[in-house]
Amino acid sequence: MAGCAPAVAPTAPSEGLPDDPGKTETLAACSGGHGIGQIMGQHRDAAQWSSSVTAMINNGAPVTDADLGKVNYLAAHFGP
Repeated sequence: MAGCAPAVAPTAPSEGLPDDPGKTETLAACSGGHGIGQIMGQHRDAAQWSSSVTAMINNGAPVTDADLGKVNYLAAHFGP
């Protein structure tokens, strides 16, 4: 994704992510392109997360249409 910090993977990829529906999909879709810590440092609403995820999809992130609907997980836990 344009403007992202260099990829830095934490030692435990799921460390710090809340256990709610959407966690597994977030790990699968996002941890290949950048560290999970990068997600945790963001504070975006659902529309902003949707835009970010769409940009990642356009750059090859493995996100299905069904998973795209789970941006509410990101907004709920990493919102404004």
